[in-house]
Amino acid sequence: MPAKKKVQGFNLAQLDTFSKAVAGVDVPIKHPTTNEPIGEKGSELTVKILGPASRQYRTAQNNIMKALLSKRKVKDDATAIVEDNYDNQNLEVVTACIAGWDNLYFDPEGGEDTDTVLEFNPNNVELVLVHCPWIRRQLEAHIVDESLFMMGSQKN
Repeated sequence: MPAKKKVQGFNLAQLDTFSKAVAGVDVPIKHPTTNEPIGEKGSELTVKILGPASRQYRTAQNNIMKALLSKRKVKDDATAIVEDNYDNQNLEVVTACIAGWDNLYFDPEGGEDTDTVLEFNPNNVELVLVHCPWIRRQLEAHIVDESLFMMGSQKN
């Protein structure tokens, strides 16, 4: 039997981001002013996000491009279109990439004593992102951080 020939080069599987981007990673949410994890130790607020290789991310980005291209045919000033819609488009991408959460409560009437977890659904995702834009900014930064989705990565 012939000896196996050693292959030279780099195994890109070491930098695979697809598997974790599709499965999602838990991101601890930090307090907007202290940068400390929110919640008691062992029950911190975390949001599961999908990465750029996920179908949800790609679909949201493709929808943005389709909308921009269709509007560009009507209006030549593509820069104005991008600036006018950037915030809404970014919200769509972040919303599409949120796959769940743990220990998230939102009760404007109940304060910190509420014991009802906020149900994970599209309406509540938008509610949280609109009322707590600092969470949205944290998630935006994590969603595009490819190193978070690399195989073997323990980064959070």
